[in-house]
Amino acid sequence: ANPTIVYGTASFCTGCAPAITIDFSRPVSNFSVFLMNGAPSTVEYTIQDSQGGLQTVSLVSTGESGAQTISLPTTGIVQVVITPTAASTFWDFLIDNVQFTIPPS
Repeated sequence: ANPTIVYGTASFCTGCAPAITIDFSRPVSNFSVFLMNGAPSTVEYTIQDSQGGLQTVSLVSTGESGAQTISLPTTGIVQVVITPTAASTFWDFLIDNVQFTIPPS
C-alpha cells in the first residue's frame, strides 16, 4: 500500500480539466513528480514550469504500467502544469510523490 496522496484527472470525471496545475506560494526548485498514464493507449505528456523548464514524455498504456518520474531542475518555480500534448476528448492520468526544494529565505 502507498500511504501518499495521489491526484488525478480524467475525461469521465464531471468538471475535471485535462491538466493538473500546481501553484506554489513561494518559489521552489528541483521539482519532480511521478506521472502515471491511466489511458488504454500510449500518451505523450508535457510537464512545464513557470520558468520555462519543460519535459515531454511518452508513457505506454496503463495496462503496460506506463509511469515515470519526471524532473525539472529549474529554480524559482511558482507553477507547474502537467497535460497530455495531443488535443483529445479523452484523458486519464495521475500524479504522486511530488517533491521540490524550498530555497532558504
